[in-house]
Amino acid sequence: MSGLSEILLIILIIAILFYLPKRAGGDSPARRRLRVSLSGRMRLAIVVSILYLPAAGYLFNPMDGDPIRFAVFGVGPVILGWAIYWVVLGYRRHRR
Repeated sequence: MSGLSEILLIILIIAILFYLPKRAGGDSPARRRLRVSLSGRMRLAIVVSILYLPAAGYLFNPMDGDPIRFAVFGVGPVILGWAIYWVVLGYRRHRR
């Protein structure tokens, strides 16, 4: 159970990091430049990646079981998916 609580704590910290700057107020020009518009597909990919990791951690139990299996089937697909996206995005931008 401690593994699940650690994962939830990390998710809470990440959520706070995104929430607090919005609550700080002020809309300076530098802040407007840093604002990124995410498409629906990108938001879906981020949410699936975030939800997949705790689910894989729960299913594969890296603390009690085989951590290699968790690395291959848990973290591996997320890293591979984002790596493929990054490479494809680079090729698209280079063609322009």
